[in-house]
Amino acid sequence: MTIISDRLKRKISQVFINEVSKNGFRHTSVAKIMKIADIRRQTFYDNFLDKYTRGAS
Repeated sequence: MTIISDRLKRKISQVFINEVSKNGFRHTSVAKIMKIADIRRQTFYDNFLDKYTRGAS
């Protein structure tokens, strides 16, 4: 398991917030977050269970 830096977590958080603001929570996908944040799927799931958990953190 890879634990990501605080800087990368902040980047993912910002991408998440921007996407939810733009498209709504329902239309924000982990795939879209990964693409914009330029991270691998495994990096996301090593640190967050899903977008619902990400939204709560």
